[in-house]
Amino acid sequence: MEAIYSILRAELIENIKIEFDDRNYTVYLWVKSKQFTDEIIATPHDVKVMLIIFGGLSEKTALTIEVNSDSKIIKIISENKNEYALLKSIMENIWDDTIDLLEQVNSGILTKYQKIKYED
Repeated sequence: MEAIYSILRAELIENIKIEFDDRNYTVYLWVKSKQFTDEIIATPHDVKVMLIIFGGLSEKTALTIEVNSDSKIIKIISENKNEYALLKSIMENIWDDTIDLLEQVNSGILTKYQKIKYED
């Protein structure tokens, strides 16, 4: 099972490039895909939920999320410097935190998972 998590981490790093624009408080996710699809890559709501689940983002954090399915770019814009600093920290560790959460849940350790709070 350990090998699967290593492969998953490597695939995430390889297929989703993360860039930071510190001047505009913006994070860009470039979804690399070898195949063309007409389907959307995500909705802004999906992106926020994933940041809450896998990154530990607070539900109350104000973000503007833009998804361009044609260019496969997700743009996450923070409203201020402090929220951007939090978002940047989350995004710098998102793949490690995602794998860590999956490993814990797989091992039956639900402590981190149970702390996730989200209301639609």
